[in-house]
Amino acid sequence: MIKLTTIQSNQACKKYSLNNQNRIDSNGKPLSSGIGQVVKLKSLEDLIKFTNKDIALVHGIPNEQLRCRTKPFSITTLNKENIALKQIARAKKNFEYAEETLALLDIDDLQKTGYTFVNINRLLDDLTQIFPVLQGKEVLAIPSSSNGLIDSRTGKLLNSMSGQKWHIYYRIKGSLITQLKQYLSDTAWCKGYGYAFVSQSGAIYERCIIDCSVFSPERLDYIGKIDDQSGFLTEQKPNYVYRQGEIIDEIPVNNSSEEAHHLFTKQRQSENIKHTVYINCSKWLSERVAQNKESLTLEEIKIKAKAKSEQEYQYELLPDDSNIICQGTLMSAAYIADNLNKLKSKYCADPITGETCKCKIILAPYAKYGFMLFSFKTGGFFCFGEFPKIINRKQIKEGLPQLKKYLKKQGRNFGLICYWKQAVLIDGEWFNFFHSYNGIVSIADILVANNKKKDVKFRVLQNSLQLLDYIDKYFEPMIYAQEIDSSIPKVAYLGGNAGNAKSFAAKVISEKSIYSSVFITNTNKNINDYVEQFNHDCIQIEGLTNMLWSLLKIEYGHLDIDKENYNIDVNHHYQQDDLDLFDSLHHWFKDRNQQTQQSRYEDAVEQNKRKTRVKNKLFYELGLQRDTDMRHQMLTLAKAKKTLEAFKYRVNIQLNLGRPVIVFMDEMDAVKVNPQSGIVTTYEHINNGKIVGFNNPIKADPEQVELMNFLYERNGVFLILLSAERGIDKALNARGINHHFIDRFTPLFDDNLILTYTSSTSSKIKNNSSALLRTIVEVKGKWPTYSLIVNGLSEREKNILNAKNITTYTHEGVKGHNDKKCMNFVSIISYPHPAEIQSYLLAIGINDSNKKAGDEEEAVSTLVSNRYNQSIGRNTGYRGCYNSEHIVVIPAGLSGKIKSDIITVKQLTFDEAPKKGKDSNILLELIQAKMDEYKTQNGLQQMCVTRSFIRELFIKPVVDNWNQTHQSKIKANTLAIELFSSIVTCKKSRVDNKPKDRCFY
Repeated sequence: MIKLTTIQSNQACKKYSLNNQNRIDSNGKPLSSGIGQVVKLKSLEDLIKFTNKDIALVHGIPNEQLRCRTKPFSITTLNKENIALKQIARAKKNFEYAEETLALLDIDDLQKTGYTFVNINRLLDDLTQIFPVLQGKEVLAIPSSSNGLIDSRTGKLLNSMSGQKWHIYYRIKGSLITQLKQYLSDTAWCKGYGYAFVSQSGAIYERCIIDCSVFSPERLDYIGKIDDQSGFLTEQKPNYVYRQGEIIDEIPVNNSSEEAHHLFTKQRQSENIKHTVYINCSKWLSERVAQNKESLTLEEIKIKAKAKSEQEYQYELLPDDSNIICQGTLMSAAYIADNLNKLKSKYCADPITGETCKCKIILAPYAKYGFMLFSFKTGGFFCFGEFPKIINRKQIKEGLPQLKKYLKKQGRNFGLICYWKQAVLIDGEWFNFFHSYNGIVSIADILVANNKKKDVKFRVLQNSLQLLDYIDKYFEPMIYAQEIDSSIPKVAYLGGNAGNAKSFAAKVISEKSIYSSVFITNTNKNINDYVEQFNHDCIQIEGLTNMLWSLLKIEYGHLDIDKENYNIDVNHHYQQDDLDLFDSLHHWFKDRNQQTQQSRYEDAVEQNKRKTRVKNKLFYELGLQRDTDMRHQMLTLAKAKKTLEAFKYRVNIQLNLGRPVIVFMDEMDAVKVNPQSGIVTTYEHINNGKIVGFNNPIKADPEQVELMNFLYERNGVFLILLSAERGIDKALNARGINHHFIDRFTPLFDDNLILTYTSSTSSKIKNNSSALLRTIVEVKGKWPTYSLIVNGLSEREKNILNAKNITTYTHEGVKGHNDKKCMNFVSIISYPHPAEIQSYLLAIGINDSNKKAGDEEEAVSTLVSNRYNQSIGRNTGYRGCYNSEHIVVIPAGLSGKIKSDIITVKQLTFDEAPKKGKDSNILLELIQAKMDEYKTQNGLQQMCVTRSFIRELFIKPVVDNWNQTHQSKIKANTLAIELFSSIVTCKKSRVDNKPKDRCFY
């Protein structure tokens, strides 16, 4: 049974009227009102009963969640849409193809394809020869509205070519429409029926004997009567033609895409087409100047038109000050950029023709304003101000083999790659290089990913040579006893994947250069590793308690496994008042081996002698450490901060000896680089199990502030920041630090990374448990031998897990731990705490005075991506040669925010087949969280809005995110019923004497 939508309206017809030259012109009325109705047809011939009436056809049916498939509904415009009152806009977002539908072969301009029209029956026969898939299929041919119209004043056809204008319909499975579109286009080109069409603005489109732009479920099809406002038209339309046949239920394997692409490319690059582009673009720009839409000289118009004619890719460049009609409002590109969080994925008008709902706002971080417009009409893109980043031909050539390999692993069929479209054809569907393709990666990531994982010696050499060049330029005046040039950057940020040999490069620079060096990192373990690898004399700056521990091990035989208990006792000591450290730790001044202790009698005098010997040795080493002027020093960040004066003293000793100093700071992040106090209004999602507002002021770490001030300001010190985290460049810019940025971030392939998605990893407590805790228990049930990395656990939850013998690491706790490369891990990703978000925003120069829409989302994306990449970098990517696995559990709400440095084809379904209602409850919690956030953001005690407002702003985004990453699909309507029946209070009222629902929350 075929399902379509009819719209009854006095606008559902083409209007014909006299123009200024007394000629009859036609145009389709903008259909902004009418009554829609889903209809069922037993055969295509049933469509005839809707012709010659005030009825237009829509090829799709309303989405199920709109709940208007069984009853009539109103058609309206987007800005007047009210889903609750069944007032639906005829927009792409609202319609989809039914299981059985029709495919329209719109025959409009046969002359350009070189086809000679004889009659409709001959055309139908020829179409089956051109497109074998159409042979023996049910077909209906209806003359278009302009076919057979005669101007009674002349007795001639209004359009001499109108006799060849037909709408030809085939019955088809709705799921095959996209494949059919590609098949028709490719086959037509390969058989000589394709042509390049140049638009008024100079854009080049791929056209053929069939108008392939009509394959869209919201397509408006004028099959009804005409509106003759001229009074001079008579109709002599030919009869329709119907042929019985089968439904199109299969599309042949399409092997013509590559040949079709080459044929189109050849025609597109011909001198004739280039000349047409130049002429059309020149005219279009001149008209825009005349309309005061642009300010260009004649010479500038010629230059732009020439550049357009030589353009190699399908992006339409519009001026920065262009305006776009979105949601019935005129918006500038800058306004959309500032409100991108709210406007992304919204439909808007074509910026050139003004046709409504012909474009969609899509995120594009590589474009100037962070977005572009995707044109449903042309399949191209509109960008503003400047062209976006392009994957060049060399990158495509080098990356094509690994893209094919990746798709083969996925079980998908590679069609062809198109430089002009910046897209790849996969299973008959085009995918733009930069759009999300497979979870958290894009085609661009796959193309440029480094599959070889270059040898570590190469990476060390690459990093060290680049840094040494910057260092030598800064220190050169000092070598010749001259003043340092303050315009030369004294800070470098070496950013790159975990394991990208950053600290190795620091070691090589320290050993090979003539300068002094200080290496600062996050743990003593990393210091020890660094010292062991270091080939020159160096000194490790340790704290008193760590030095004491080393001596206790030697004197009393304590083992490394005892260190954790020792640290607990040390922490306990510092929480007490007026206690001597050695008295607090008296029990550690005894032999560990109990048998030895019993076999050797030791009186109190002898015990005190041993204790005194350890203490004297300790103070001697502390003094030696203080007074040593060793060129190369290593210490932890905590030690550098707590003993800052001693740190400055040691650096100044080197400078006084005429030795410039390089300071390497490993495992850095934006907040450490630019610690700030202040406030940015963010929202705490969980606090003691409740969702409340969070706007506490953040206080900068004063010790970190003082340390960074010294390093940034001290002449003769070159600071190198080493990190696998993004955002540091922005933090340095916010502070006004002139610096070098060596970007070594690159996608890497590693099949030992496995992605799996879950509904939620929220730590919100409900019924004495949380989604996070449940996820942890499930993870350990699935992968009992894998170590677990997770943030956000409360002390109570840690105790629960300890009782189950489940040990966890935090994402920060494994940072920099290269010793973990042989372990198997499961990482659970969760939403960052608002204090983290706020600290990061302050670090990159954003506070309440300059915060704009999208800033917080960008911060969340950066923080989550950093956490994700740091953790998986312990044992994948550059460390992937150890064959250890890393499984990442990603909540649905964060799946679109992660920028992964690792490309993997492996994805699992984490959640078991959900019980009825389980997923709905999870999503209802997410929706409530968003509604609470909205209230806090807008200072509301209670929301009073419409049902459609709640559906569009809260329900739809949550459902869309879920359905993109889960096999179990949720219907928005299901959630809406539960939400409006149990959580949101709905009351009926009358506004302007019309019934209207008001929803209170």
